[in-house]
Amino acid sequence: MRPMLIACALAACYHAGPLEEPAGVPMSLGCIAGHVARRGDESDGAVIRYAFTNRCDRPVIVDLSSARAVGRDAAGCEHELTVYDPRHEIEPLPIDARSSGSEDIEYLGVAGRELAQICVDVGALDRSAPRAPRWICPDVEAP
Repeated sequence: MRPMLIACALAACYHAGPLEEPAGVPMSLGCIAGHVARRGDESDGAVIRYAFTNRCDRPVIVDLSSARAVGRDAAGCEHELTVYDPRHEIEPLPIDARSSGSEDIEYLGVAGRELAQICVDVGALDRSAPRAPRWICPDVEAP
């Protein structure tokens, strides 16, 4: 079963809640800080966990739809990845001041190729900050 994007479908925003123990590579972009991790429990795709907090005293827009992803195979060849979003749920959403959220997003690679590394460009996740490429390549976490 493919993971589904867990979003605030009714309220269309992220809500305050406890942020899980940080795992993955730290990121800091404008008002948004958090971690990006690659889940190691999926065999049919690459699942990236985005955990984030709005550090500012005002709401901002978190734009996970802006994250580009590439995968590198064992030979070092790079492949553009596509997000698995059959219901078109991944969209920019507001996050309240001092609130946290997290999302697991699956990216599909090239059929028949195991990806040794997944990298995501998180440079536009915070819509209130200037866009600048910021590539993060997290290691695979244990399931």
